[in-house]
Amino acid sequence: IIPSNIKIIGSYAFSACQIKAISIPSQVIRIEKGAFSDCEKLENVEFSPDSELETIESEVFSGTAIKKILIPPHVKRICEHSFSYCSSIQTIEFPPESELETIENDAFLDSSIEAIEIPSNVYELKEGWCSKAEHLKKVAVNPNNKYFKNYEKFVLGKSNKESDEFDVLVFVSRDIQDVIIPSNIKIIGSYAFSACQ
Repeated sequence: IIPSNIKIIGSYAFSACQIKAISIPSQVIRIEKGAFSDCEKLENVEFSPDSELETIESEVFSGTAIKKILIPPHVKRICEHSFSYCSSIQTIEFPPESELETIENDAFLDSSIEAIEIPSNVYELKEGWCSKAEHLKKVAVNPNNKYFKNYEKFVLGKSNKESDEFDVLVFVSRDIQDVIIPSNIKIIGSYAFSACQ
């Protein structure tokens, strides 16, 4: 039970602990690097409904046994390697009012994630954000997102954020076997086909 006065969970505070579940109280605004990394028995992480959490720093949940997680609404960045090597994770969910803007490099590297929804405010999916995630079949982009959109089993982005043209192939569903690249595509993004079939 995290004390009510705690605002920051420090770097590697719980790293390699034997905990199985944790509830993060509302007043925690930052979880620092590797705070829960390599907690191999950690399956359940719950955030308070009125969570004030703003940042999930690098490697925070790397190597844990989390299966599903709901990211609090005020989180703006999921930093690099936050969920890498999570061999049990299946879904990442965001509330409709999510303020998420960026998913950083290798955030889901070599994880077992199967589905993720990209909230409306996300403008940046950094290089390799889901590389080697061979089970990732569904990336659903919020229809109100201005920078990314779904097209068949693809996620498309923009080479020019100010343009109306979606001309970058960002992601291809990992279970797709035959691909016809849309005629408007000018750039095939980094790791777009990583771990595809």
